[in-house]
Amino acid sequence: MFITKEMLIEKGACSVDIAWFDSQFPNGSDYQEALNVAAAQNQFGFARWGLQQFGSLDTVLEVDELEAEASVFFAGRIIVKGAIKIAKWLLAGEGITAGEGITAG
Repeated sequence: MFITKEMLIEKGACSVDIAWFDSQFPNGSDYQEALNVAAAQNQFGFARWGLQQFGSLDTVLEVDELEAEASVFFAGRIIVKGAIKIAKWLLAGEGITAGEGITAG
């Protein structure tokens, strides 16, 4: 899914999120790519709002371990066989499954 500044305005995004998105993606962005950049910059407000407005995607991130010094935002389902250790925020559009537990800041 490709999202644009105009789509954010139509859905009623706050001015802070619109300004952040426009500064990062003046020509728009793939939905998951916008979430990836938001995660790297710990833009929790944008990610939470985006997941609420644009919904989840029918995609799966399946890994043995998941560890990040920042945040992880994924529009689909996250399946981790081992443990999840995230320094900041962890959001998923379709749920999170961990084999050994979840630790998030």
